[in-house]
Amino acid sequence: MTGILLTAALWLLLLGAGTPAGHIRFTLREPEGRTEAGVDLYRGSVEAVFRVSDPAYGIAEVTWILEAEGREILESGTAGFQDCGRAQDAGFEVLGQRGGNVLTAEKKIGIQRESQELMLRVGMKSWSGEEFWESQYLAVDGTAPELLLAADGTGEYRGETQHYLLTVRDRNFCPEDVTVQGNLPLPLQWQQRDGAFLAEFYLETEGSYAFAVSVSDRAGNQAEQTVGDSFVLDRTAPSIEISGPEGRPPEAHSSSLQITVRDQNLDRESVSVRLYGREQGEVSGWAEKQETADGSLCFQIREMPGKPRPDDVYSLQITCRDLAGNPAGASAAFTVNRGGSRYCPEEETKRLLGNYAAEAPEFAVVEENLDRLQEDSLKVWMTKNGEIRELERGREYAVSAEQTGKGYRYRYTVHPGVFDADGLYSFRFCSRDEAGN
Repeated sequence: MTGILLTAALWLLLLGAGTPAGHIRFTLREPEGRTEAGVDLYRGSVEAVFRVSDPAYGIAEVTWILEAEGREILESGTAGFQDCGRAQDAGFEVLGQRGGNVLTAEKKIGIQRESQELMLRVGMKSWSGEEFWESQYLAVDGTAPELLLAADGTGEYRGETQHYLLTVRDRNFCPEDVTVQGNLPLPLQWQQRDGAFLAEFYLETEGSYAFAVSVSDRAGNQAEQTVGDSFVLDRTAPSIEISGPEGRPPEAHSSSLQITVRDQNLDRESVSVRLYGREQGEVSGWAEKQETADGSLCFQIREMPGKPRPDDVYSLQITCRDLAGNPAGASAAFTVNRGGSRYCPEEETKRLLGNYAAEAPEFAVVEENLDRLQEDSLKVWMTKNGEIRELERGREYAVSAEQTGKGYRYRYTVHPGVFDADGLYSFRFCSRDEAGN
């Protein structure tokens, strides 16, 4: 009898020593990525399969818990494995059995809850009395990133430095998942603020820009929209060139002028070239417009055949802007002075002309001219009883000058001392203005 018991004990011992211990194994598809913490990350949803196995003694009971964020139970259950039927009723597929005992079984759990911290914990109790526990950590993200681009400027052409703020809202954002297409000439620098990821940048170099930004997250969710911008940055105002005939510098008394307005993005409708005469006001019908091969606008100011321009002081005003709104302006002045000076004796002098004077008078004449007179050209000649001589400036006559609203005014005053004897006196005044008259 003792020998039989020993043999039975030995057989049980050998049976236990040669059979694998119970274990729990999880099977999931390949993850789309990993969270920043290194947890497997799945897009949208995932099916988790856990297999429980105890080839030696069989499975007595299985417990499973699906938990989110360490505090919320999404699913849980406990199933007794007294026979295959009970295991199947609990949603398990029986893969192995012996003598009515379930040796291997597996169960599928669909996980659709989005969370950065999911834990599937499974416990198995063996008929030997042992318990085994295993956990699987994962994350599920099915939400696409929110992508926004805030820009200061609008329009196809812009004249100011452009400021942008790119914002991404997503819990699984990674800067490496941002795609930039086009000619954005800088790397994006990201910072996190108030649950969002921000990249601020400026474009200040002139040129044409066209770029588009898209983003996906670590789970592969693609943002619904692509953001970007397309425009021309032009911070340079148009150039205005005023020249005389054959490209020479303009002269004060030349009414033949050429105005050239240049800009790659010139707003042609904004170009204004206006001519004003001090006496006439605005003058029309005086310019001929041409467009050059490089896109510049040229205006030629010439004398109209048969219509000489009236003597006047003319002011030329040019304004324009480019398509980005950069303004430019220039002005020039010239004088048309064909008539030269106009002489007029003062009232007291007028009364003397052709008359007799008992005493030496003060003889005063005013000369008016649109232009300044050449100082060394001022001469006064006196004829006394048929004899002509030039008077000496300063000693025998004085000249004072002033600028008026119509040009220049010179007052000649002949000193009474030149009338040193009775006789017939006459005077000739000579000058040359800057126009050559």
